[in-house]
Amino acid sequence: MTQEQFSKITGITKRQVLEIETGKANPTVETVERIARLFGFTLGFVPKGSVPEQQPPSVPPSP
Repeated sequence: MTQEQFSKITGITKRQVLEIETGKANPTVETVERIARLFGFTLGFVPKGSVPEQQPPSVPPSP
């Protein structure tokens, strides 16, 4: 899909698409929701501190 096609489907300008792709943009929640819907996702947030931090898996010592 071209940037132009993506732009038309999501209603996001081509410039915004380019800036998001290159990491120069800070998209709004609304923009991220538009992109998510295109791929069949919904956007949700998890409050900070509500999920326990995962510990890295322990590696058994070599014999």
